[in-house]
Amino acid sequence: MLKYSSSDFLKLGFAIFFLIFVLIFNFLSNGGVLNNIFLAVVALIGAYMAMNIGANDVLNNVGPAIRAKTSGKQKRKNKR
Repeated sequence: MLKYSSSDFLKLGFAIFFLIFVLIFNFLSNGGVLNNIFLAVVALIGAYMAMNIGANDVLNNVGPAIRAKTSGKQKRKNKR
């Protein structure tokens, strides 16, 4: 059985809120585009990809520090 914490639901809520915000912003600022449904779908796909790219960038920057088991504090002690 999977256990979910409140922070997991909070993260999911922020992601859904962001996608809904992109959808509403797209419909309000489309400037009279004829195929606004197509534009909305493309905007949602772009927002989803932006979230995934951002998460990947964070993982690429934090991952090596965790694997090396070092932090800024330990590095400063080693320099002295």
